[in-house]
Amino acid sequence: MTKSILRCTSLILAIFLLSCLFITGCQNVQPEKQTVTAVVTDKEYVESHSDYGYYFDAWKGKFRWKWKHFPAEYNVTIEYEGITKTYDMQSLYDSYEIGDNIEMNLTTYYDENNDLITEGIYEPAISLP
Repeated sequence: MTKSILRCTSLILAIFLLSCLFITGCQNVQPEKQTVTAVVTDKEYVESHSDYGYYFDAWKGKFRWKWKHFPAEYNVTIEYEGITKTYDMQSLYDSYEIGDNIEMNLTTYYDENNDLITEGIYEPAISLP
């Protein structure tokens, strides 16, 4: 009984989401990618640690008080013309120092009139090549 209700509900939800997509229409977006030189602005190392707190236990399927282990973090913040991105990568942390230049991919999005789109998921973004 519950499987059929769940299946019917998920089908109705999928049809609703698809109809919303078709009703709103799709914007003609043209991405432009280029390689730029960004600057490493910050590095932060956070040691691995265990912490006692109120966490979700996947085995029990509920929140409960328990110890949780957090792995080490190697955070590197990179900036290019006001766009910042933080990566948690040990190889990047070991390879670059603060103030070093790094080659990044810059993706900008333009509409059909070649106007820059700067809202929502279409904001200019930098990423590792």
